[in-house]
Amino acid sequence: MMDVDDFGNDEVELRKTVLLAYTDINAAGSRALLGISMRIEYYTIHIPELLCLVPACTRNRPPKPTERDFQALQVLNCKYEEFSVVVVNAVLPGNCCHVVVNRILDMCLESKVQKIMLMTTLRLELSQSTTAKIFENCLFAKPGM
Repeated sequence: MMDVDDFGNDEVELRKTVLLAYTDINAAGSRALLGISMRIEYYTIHIPELLCLVPACTRNRPPKPTERDFQALQVLNCKYEEFSVVVVNAVLPGNCCHVVVNRILDMCLESKVQKIMLMTTLRLELSQSTTAKIFENCLFAKPGM
């Protein structure tokens, strides 16, 4: 049985919960979500404005037979979990951000997504000799989730 499937743009069916990451200054959310290790289905979303963009996060080795190279806009559906991962894996130029956001929101509406969780980080300039408190911030979420 194959652990990886490739699907076209029109066949993406997102799960009820979506973990969304974009390439911010540290690419922490992108790196974290692209690094999940479970059985996943790979989807590539083709948007003409993204064709010339190079993926920000890449593998430092050739992909295994059950893996695929990362794309500029990557969707990973976890086979045995109730969540999908959507990663904007490129630095988007300002003139196409709205196109990408609209496509992601359209996919969420078509799939009747119930919850979207955004993974991002702030740039932190911490030296090893400095002790600093880091606070978690969660906006627009129900307590205890």
